[in-house]
Amino acid sequence: MKPLHPYFGGKRRAAAEVWRALGNVSRYVEPFLGSGAVLLANPSPPLSELVNDRCHHIANLWRSLQRDPDEVMRVASAPCSEVELRARHAWLKAWEAPDFADLDACDPYAAGVWLWRSCVSIAGNGKALSRGGKPAGIKGRTWGTEQTRAVVDRIKGVEVLCGDWSRCVTRSGIGYCDGPVGVFLDPPYGEGFDVSYEDGTGDVARDVWAWAVEHGDNPRLRIVVAGYDDGRELPEGWRVVERVENGGYTHTAKKNGANANRKRERLWLSPHCLRDAEPGVLL
Repeated sequence: MKPLHPYFGGKRRAAAEVWRALGNVSRYVEPFLGSGAVLLANPSPPLSELVNDRCHHIANLWRSLQRDPDEVMRVASAPCSEVELRARHAWLKAWEAPDFADLDACDPYAAGVWLWRSCVSIAGNGKALSRGGKPAGIKGRTWGTEQTRAVVDRIKGVEVLCGDWSRCVTRSGIGYCDGPVGVFLDPPYGEGFDVSYEDGTGDVARDVWAWAVEHGDNPRLRIVVAGYDDGRELPEGWRVVERVENGGYTHTAKKNGANANRKRERLWLSPHCLRDAEPGVLL
């Protein structure tokens, strides 16, 4: 099941490897939701799922799809035009001000506007329609199709938070259900651990790895962490999956060498992840 919108750093191509490591779980927790590619790719959805994103737009989209998907799809079905892009971008900037904290918990119209902009202009700056050097638009994403409805049906029971990632991995966030709990951590990352949220809340990638290592021995938890190869030392029992991203948005950066990071993609698997996650695993 594909995401409804493109997303920088999305893990759609890694989703199968993530689920080979997590397997069937009783509860699934994803503190950095993004496009939701990994959650949507779960072949055996559990009864209990908790997702989160610090971006209010992402949380609002998922909540709105749960409450009023028809309105979201109606707004997102607008024709693709430069004039519309500029107008909707300006509307979103006004909607965001002065602070996300003052916004409604669920606004289907705003969700539709943001979803449309995300599909026609990946840069999200309201200036260019082009995306990845190809003709822009919502090509291949016809709202209201069977596939889109399947996504809406899939996320009906998902609990959606909007805030700091650490709220999801507390005792209550992990939950009290019987059986294993799958946790997928895909924090913003770049060179080494020099990555922070734009609002300056701290080095999230470092904090995420520290939490994963601390809780990796918990037999209830199957933890998968995504990131770039940075020479980090693996604790005993952890494994690493080497990945190479083919395509994506970095393929357009060949001229300046930025796409070299596609060869540094890694998944780190905690000791209680399933052992049949073989492709690319270094023991």
